[in-house]
Amino acid sequence: MDLTMAMKRLDENRLWKVNDLAKYIGVNPRTVYRLRKEGKCPPTYKLVKALRWMPSVVKKWIKEESGKEG
Repeated sequence: MDLTMAMKRLDENRLWKVNDLAKYIGVNPRTVYRLRKEGKCPPTYKLVKALRWMPSVVKKWIKEESGKEG
């Protein structure tokens, strides 16, 4: 595997910060916090005091949520 592929793989596995998630789903970071409080947000990893999201989990959650009716 060349360096470019290795760097891309590392980036894909990097945990997202609130701003990363907000940008990905197209909302304000404050909306992410509100959705999380309401239980309407992808599963969160809490590292010390920081919230993080795993990109693959977010993408899976979005697919599951988009398949729900109502």
